[in-house]
Amino acid sequence: MDFIQTSNKVLDLFGVGKHGFGPGNPGAGVLATYFSYLWANGVQQEIVNTLEAGGLVASGGDLTQMLQAIRRMAGAGTRVIGNGTTTLTPGDGGLLLINAAAGNVILNLPGASAVRGLPLALRRTDTSANTVTVNCAGADIIDIGLTTNFTMAQGEIVHLRSNGVSAWLVEMLQGPRVSRFLSTSIWVCPAGVYQVWGSGTGSGGGGGGGGGATNSLGVGGGGAGGSVGSPVICLPIAVVPNTAYTITVPTTGGTGGNAGTPTVAGGAGSNGTATTMTSGATTLATCAPGGGGSGGVPWSGAGTPAGGTPANGDPLGGYGNDGAGGINGGVGNGGQGASGPFGGGGGSGRAGSTGVQGRPGGNYGGGGGGGGGGYGSSAGGSNGGIGGAGGPGFFMLQR
Repeated sequence: MDFIQTSNKVLDLFGVGKHGFGPGNPGAGVLATYFSYLWANGVQQEIVNTLEAGGLVASGGDLTQMLQAIRRMAGAGTRVIGNGTTTLTPGDGGLLLINAAAGNVILNLPGASAVRGLPLALRRTDTSANTVTVNCAGADIIDIGLTTNFTMAQGEIVHLRSNGVSAWLVEMLQGPRVSRFLSTSIWVCPAGVYQVWGSGTGSGGGGGGGGGATNSLGVGGGGAGGSVGSPVICLPIAVVPNTAYTITVPTTGGTGGNAGTPTVAGGAGSNGTATTMTSGATTLATCAPGGGGSGGVPWSGAGTPAGGTPANGDPLGGYGNDGAGGINGGVGNGGQGASGPFGGGGGSGRAGSTGVQGRPGGNYGGGGGGGGGGYGSSAGGSNGGIGGAGGPGFFMLQR
């Protein structure tokens, strides 16, 4: 548009060349500045162009259209979206808070050609396992990956802007840099992400049970501590945007071995369970479990009963101490559960008139402590201690 150019304009009212309107002076025969059709049409078209750029059709019955158009183009709106399907309109420009806690969300974008320059800031606010899918209209595409739809991870932020033709431009993509998994979960790779780094461990092995003693004259061997599986640290993993991956994480470790009786060796702790990341039938990462320690041998009246030995792991659990004749003749304590980078091992059980139970592995992947051997407090003898359970598994993705 232009400054008013009629003959009785007020010259340079707002600066050189910036003419304006004057009220005139009827008493002196000076007329007020009058409109020209050129100026009036220019003002009208400037306003209509603004409305149409904001996706509005000019209407005399709505006196808020200019405000609506400016808010749309500036992205000043805010809307909360819950479960179900929502189709956006040009009026939804601005911040969209998406909460999928109550169910899956499908979000349909408006056609890019109808909303040139419209900004949309999508923010997922829930931490549930439900899905959030964003779809383009018709043949529109997202410029990153040239895809027609994408899914949003928990906590992810995506800023989109229409190019006014057939695409939504990704101006910002910010997802959680670290995703932690303490149980089996589905992880959907965010748009624009093609490699992640995985770290984790399988669950720890259980400690072996301690051996008992036939009478009050000896000490059974202690059970071995459970081992830690071979951990994975920052393993590079190639991924595909918008693809779902299964993260399998055991929530419990191997069980501790049974307490040995005066004539039966302590039971072996069971092995832990592997933690894995898979895509269909393809395994992308495996965190091996810890092995369970074997039980201690009971003291049967002569000799030196052996303590338990640890099984496969990195590192191994501690060996159980050997027992021997005489309460002070052999230690008979259980082995220490192994510690890994994500969690400590359980403490060993000591020998006692009834063998003391080994402690469970702490945090993630730690081996359970071995049970202590028993020494007899009477002619009837005694049992050993129960082995401690291994710690649960763990997995983490960084990008």
